[in-house]
Amino acid sequence: MKKYSVYTLIVSLCSVLMYGMINGAIDKDEMFLKSTGAHESSTGAPGEKTCAQYGCHDQSFIQQDDTTNTFQFGEKSNTVYSDDTVDIKLTVRKAGTTKFGFQIVCLDSMNQNAGTFVIYDGERIQSQRADDFIPTAKGRRYLTHTYQGNKSIIPGEIEWSFSWIPPQNDYKGKVTFYMMTNCSNNDQKSSGDEFYFSKFSATYQQISSVQEQASHSVHAISVMYNRNSQTFETMLPIQDVIRYIYCFDLAGNTYPLQCQEKSLDGFCQLSMPKHQQIVPGFYGIMAVLNNGDVYTGSSIVY
Repeated sequence: MKKYSVYTLIVSLCSVLMYGMINGAIDKDEMFLKSTGAHESSTGAPGEKTCAQYGCHDQSFIQQDDTTNTFQFGEKSNTVYSDDTVDIKLTVRKAGTTKFGFQIVCLDSMNQNAGTFVIYDGERIQSQRADDFIPTAKGRRYLTHTYQGNKSIIPGEIEWSFSWIPPQNDYKGKVTFYMMTNCSNNDQKSSGDEFYFSKFSATYQQISSVQEQASHSVHAISVMYNRNSQTFETMLPIQDVIRYIYCFDLAGNTYPLQCQEKSLDGFCQLSMPKHQQIVPGFYGIMAVLNNGDVYTGSSIVY
């Protein structure tokens, strides 16, 4: 009995040590995961929870609409039109903070996802799907920070820049951006961080004018992928200037394309922005010219 008791004690102690090591590893991984992006659907938008409610920051207080967050929405008024692409800059300022985080979503008046976010810097910003366990968040698309994108650019300040394309369906009316930011104390614990909730509303008009509605047309184009130059190649009309070009992947990510070359016959080489590579998969391409005409095509990258 004595040997059995000693053996049992040793096994029990080993089990306790292993449990502690495993849980310690899980806690560390959870902190790393939070550094690489916010918890899904935690902006505090209608039908969502916050990080404090999820338990990952259970001792944190959510502060509402103060001056910590600055949301710059384009250069025009709060009214946007179907042909607009709005440049957005989210700035967070908190003295003494060296590590930040954010998550943002845009919803229409029915609390459904509105529009599409465009990522320019894939090293600092990433797209994110909704939490599958929150039915009211179904279909919503988010932006959040990456591990490289959570560090302050100057002491006590950080900013993230991206764009937003208005809804391309029949919706018109108010759209609201809900955002949650995190000013972390960087102590690798789930307590002590400070969260700031903000929202911003704009009015979306489906068309900018009757003339625009009458003149716009959609055209199909052929798009090929050039493996050597790592660019998409297509032909576009030479009589008008390109307003913007985007590509979309099946994961729902949207990236601006840059026209590296446009020859006299309309030949264009389109490349991804800096730090963003074209990986194997299906891509949809949309180009909008200054006259409002839209050209769409697709390509498969092997």
